[in-house]
Amino acid sequence: MRGPRIGWSWIFAPLAAIAGGVFAFRYVPLPALAPIFPATLVALSMIGAAVLVRLARAAPITSPAAFTEEDLGLFFDTLRALALRLFALFVLVVCNLIALLVAIWIADNIRQNPNWDWAFLARYVIAVLTTLSIWITIKLFEMAYGDIGFLSLQREILARAVKRDRMKEAEKKIASPIEPGPAAPYGRALSSLGKKAS
Repeated sequence: MRGPRIGWSWIFAPLAAIAGGVFAFRYVPLPALAPIFPATLVALSMIGAAVLVRLARAAPITSPAAFTEEDLGLFFDTLRALALRLFALFVLVVCNLIALLVAIWIADNIRQNPNWDWAFLARYVIAVLTTLSIWITIKLFEMAYGDIGFLSLQREILARAVKRDRMKEAEKKIASPIEPGPAAPYGRALSSLGKKAS
């Protein structure tokens, strides 16, 4: 059995993000997006913190002896793949935060001095910022999809473990000999009947 597919966006996400970056480079001026920069900074910080919390979670298995080696390998391989994608998302968030801080700095300088010598950097920064933002958005949807697949995998592994436990219990009941019940009461009743007949 194969684990859930969680890497479906490795080709689509970069292409869509680059296309959005090219569009922003050509048609979106940096000062036009300056009002949303503070809210974007807060949102990225929250996403980064949530990713770190997810990376710190432990494996939800308390009794590994109840599972087969194959199921445990499949479970932890899938969990590792999810962790790697979370780490990739965290790297994207950090890069986007850096690009956002640079964009805020450039926007402030352009607002104070429209003829600023480094104003040409605004187009490149807005392109990078848009590319990373689109990429992060797609990766968030990918992670949500991956969690759904991971829950399905856990359900299948637990169902197989419960089935094995029930089969073992049934085999024990079949293999165990039938113990005779206590015969003393019946013996006393028969002896009393014999005495009355005599």
